[in-house]
Amino acid sequence: CIYILVAFLCSLGVILLRAVLKKETDASDQAAFVGVGFLFMLIGAFVGSRNSLNEKFLFFMMPVCLGVMCLPFVFTSSSAANNWVRIGSIQFQPSEIMKPVLIVMLAKGFSDKSGWRKWIVYILFSVLACGILFRQPDLGSLFIFFFITVCMFFIGTGNWKVTVFVLALAAGGVAIFLSILDKVPAFEYLASRIAIWKNPWNGCIFSPMWSGI
Repeated sequence: CIYILVAFLCSLGVILLRAVLKKETDASDQAAFVGVGFLFMLIGAFVGSRNSLNEKFLFFMMPVCLGVMCLPFVFTSSSAANNWVRIGSIQFQPSEIMKPVLIVMLAKGFSDKSGWRKWIVYILFSVLACGILFRQPDLGSLFIFFFITVCMFFIGTGNWKVTVFVLALAAGGVAIFLSILDKVPAFEYLASRIAIWKNPWNGCIFSPMWSGI
């Protein structure tokens, strides 16, 4: 039933691109991505159904996934954010692919009740992924990765003391980061993005129309 619903929603998206939104191409690129997505979904379901393969497979996939997240540094060149991969006419955002992968990996890691000796490997993987996103910089995906990690840790371990401590530490870190954001030239792009988020009409060509509201 789930596979049918996924197929329906993906097919509906391709149809909308072609028929409703009047996409210039025939939407064959989106259809190809749907097919690739289904292939990986079936592979994931097969691997997930075989518990004996899970841990070995995930340990192998960790460096592969981190390598995929580093692809924007190789295949894009931008003075702003480097979070997209462009290879010919194909472009994708590795962090979007990594979100479900991160959930699967952390679910496996934190379901193991062996303790910190096992958990630390998965936490380190998440920290490295967040570090790559910070370097790009892609703060939106970084926060999503962070909260996924914290939520999965709490759901898997039930350790609310560590969860609250990490959230408090993160809140303090964000406050310090925001206080120095405007003073560090390397963070100029992030500062501009946050300024736009605070006031989306600032600098917009329509801003005079909205200034009196």
